[in-house]
Amino acid sequence: WIDSPVTVVAQIRGRVDIPDTLQGRASLPIVDGRASFTDLGINFMALGYVLDFKVVTLYQGINEVASSAFDVIAGAPHHLGMGNTFGKPSVNGTYPGRAVPGFPMIAQPSILVRDS
Repeated sequence: WIDSPVTVVAQIRGRVDIPDTLQGRASLPIVDGRASFTDLGINFMALGYVLDFKVVTLYQGINEVASSAFDVIAGAPHHLGMGNTFGKPSVNGTYPGRAVPGFPMIAQPSILVRDS
């Protein structure tokens, strides 16, 4: 097996139409012949993502592999929360805003919808 200091680096295959970012630890040492990623994530929903993995080494030969295409989609709504116009949760969990009858509320409500 190949071991450290050889590392594997993960990257999102370039897509200029999407402002995405690969999150998590994207560079890992190889231990017992394996680099096991545990916290990778992508911050933007889109179809057809591909991750490219490259072995960083001095050796010659095949040192890249790509994942199959996959989609990043939102899960079903899991819970709702009440927020304010800045998208942050209300401090006391009540409806935001002062209101005068017949006029729009001064602070408009914002409902936060989160997936699981």
